[in-house]
Amino acid sequence: MTDKPRARAPQAALTDAQKLELDRAKKAADDAVAHFRETAGRIAVDLGRGGAPAVARHMEWTPQYASTLAAAYKAKQAAQGSETEDVAA
Repeated sequence: MTDKPRARAPQAALTDAQKLELDRAKKAADDAVAHFRETAGRIAVDLGRGGAPAVARHMEWTPQYASTLAAAYKAKQAAQGSETEDVAA
């Protein structure tokens, strides 16, 4: 064995254009995931009783996850409803 430290390979650096392109792609993916989750939650709520398990079966998720998305959708709707009432008052 040698006591000599290893030399590190030079690291690649992204250009500003590449950073911007990656940032935009990540934002688009994050937005798509948020829309997907909200849509699944809305459908589960719209179906009523048994809606979350139905969404879970279709998406191959756990019922708990679909229920969480439904609860998040309900909470968002309630928050938007209270904001609307505040503006009207």
